[in-house]
Order: sequence, then C-alpha cells, then structure tokens
Amino acid sequence: MKKVISVFFISMLVVLSISTPVQADSLIVASDDTYIDLNHPTTNYDGSALLVGNSNFPTCVQTRLSYLRFDVSSLTSDVGTATPVSVWISSAAIYSGDLGIWSTTHDDWNGGTAGNGSEADLNWNNAPPLASQLDTESVTAGVGGIWVHFASTNLANYINAQRSANGGDNLATFVIQWTGCAVGSFINSIEFEDHEGTKGTGYLPRIEPNYPTAVYVSGFYAEPKAGSIDLSWRTTTGVGIYACNLYRASEPSGEKIQLNSAPIEPDDPPPLVDPSYFFPDFTAIPGETYFYWVEPLSGTQVLPMEGPVSAMGLNPMYLAVIAR
Repeated sequence: MKKVISVFFISMLVVLSISTPVQADSLIVASDDTYIDLNHPTTNYDGSALLVGNSNFPTCVQTRLSYLRFDVSSLTSDVGTATPVSVWISSAAIYSGDLGIWSTTHDDWNGGTAGNGSEADLNWNNAPPLASQLDTESVTAGVGGIWVHFASTNLANYINAQRSANGGDNLATFVIQWTGCAVGSFINSIEFEDHEGTKGTGYLPRIEPNYPTAVYVSGFYAEPKAGSIDLSWRTTTGVGIYACNLYRASEPSGEKIQLNSAPIEPDDPPPLVDPSYFFPDFTAIPGETYFYWVEPLSGTQVLPMEGPVSAMGLNPMYLAVIAR
C-alpha cells in the first residue's frame, strides 16, 4: 500500500492603505493691497487705512473693488485646493451678502502688462481687468473681526499658473467685490485690514499654502507565501526614480532595518510608465508580524518613505490527503 500526502498552504494577504496627508506651510502676505473707486477713476487710495468693497443699487454697479497682489516665488511646489486667500473683516458689512474673488488678466498695477507698478500707483483707470471668478463666500451683516477664507480648485489652479515653474511671473493678483446688490436703494460696504491698518502683520491679507503630499509609491502590497513574504509596488514616473530601498520593522514605531544590500531596480524599468517592483523577504519568521516601508531613490530630489504595509509570516496549515 502506497500513501501519497498532498500539502496545501493557506496564506493571508494583509494590506494597509497609504494616505496622502496635506501639510500647511508658511504664510504669504500680500505685497500690495488697496482699493479702486469708479467714482474717482484717477485717485489712488494707497494711503487709506482699509480696503473697501461696495455695491451700488439700483443700478447694481460695483463701484469699489479691493485689489491684492502676492509674490508667490516662495512656493516650493504647486499648492492644493485647500489653499485659501484670506482677508480680515475690520468693519462689518452693512447688509449680508456674497463676496466674490476674481483673477485678473495680468499683474501690472500701472497700466501695463509686465507686473510693474505698486499699490501707490493703482487706480480705476489703470487697474488690471477682472478675468474669472474663483470663489464666493457669504458674509453676515454686522459681523466683523473675523477672517473670510476664499478657497477652490480654480483659485489653487490660478495661483499655480502664476509660478515661474509653470511659466508665470510669480505674481498673483486678486480682486474682491460684491457679487450682488445691496438691499433697496442702499449701498453695501465692507472693509478689510491692509498694510495701512492698525492690527499688525498678523491680520494682513494672506495666502495660506497647503501642499498635497505627492504619491510616489502606489500598489504597495505584502503577501505571505510559503517561505517568504513577497513585497510588490509601483513608482511614479517623471520624478527621476531609478530604484528603491526596502525597510522592515517588528512594529510600526520600531527600528527600520534595510533588507536590500543593493538598490532594488524595477522589473520593467523606465521609460515604461509607473514601473513595478518585486522583492521576496526570505528572512520572515512564520507567525511573526512585520511592517515594511519603501524608500524611492531619485537622482534629482530626496523622496519620503512610503508605508507601512504589514503581513504575518506564513505558518503553514497542512491538510493530508491519503491515497491508497
């Protein structure tokens, strides 16, 4: 009688997702801020203590517009949609209403198109024209001493387009105005803190950059197999990643030990889009849980580790099948 024993291995796949947090960075304060007045088209209001926006009824003409200009050369990368342009209400609106923030066709404040001029030069006649409305925020009558935060995808895209890295002039001009009319035949007014105000630099119009953390590694998996834990992942093309290092720890906050003795190169190297990687951890002990991180290696910049993903070393379960 001959006995044949077949052995089946049961494995379990454990995957932890990789998050993409958003981090806040240093503020960018407006380099120029003032307002213009339709009824006084050649008057410059740089000496005014506050920025003002008005809506005139019954003709519903926007008579006073607030202009803000920012130098965005300090941005280290494109900002995300959580990035607001913020202004402090120093004198509350007479009536509740909606404020809109707009882009302009150019950043010159002296009648040209080359980014010249300053808040000391701007008036109604030489102000850059409005281009696109980027966001709208509601304000409540009688409520002042608070921030108004404008933020949207369109606003972030406009800021990013002004960066020199994207072909811009590193200047971003915004205009704030009412989007509707005042009640009855009245004029609605609201005032914002600016460089001529009294509250100090902490209340000046500002951009609050938020940089979305780029995802350089995707599809990061740890799969227990008989005799190993197999690691696989992909990297993003376009940032000079040529290889990766792989690290392991026995707990999420534990010491990370590098597993590879030489950089791990992709199975399908560039120029293929999002190349894939594979590394078997033959040192994993059955029944032990391990945590893994991938460190992308770039020839152009230092990139963060991604992870962890975790898996337990396979403890095989045997099922004997006896054939007679």
